[in-house]
Amino acid sequence: MARPKAKELTERELEVMHVFWDRGESTAADVRDVLAEQGRDLAYTTVATLVRILMEKGFLNQTNEERPFRFV
Repeated sequence: MARPKAKELTERELEVMHVFWDRGESTAADVRDVLAEQGRDLAYTTVATLVRILMEKGFLNQTNEERPFRFV
């Protein structure tokens, strides 16, 4: 049985949201680069998955239709 989706932010989701709160509109690659500069070296796919989850939870919105996708 799958774990129910939590409405609260996990620690990793919160790290990603801090980047968006500090920078504003960004791509998943932008967020990954900022986290890497802060010593948190996550794979791009991990960050992209976290961004998708944050969209599903209603914390982020996609702002364009063409790649690279931007979020705010």
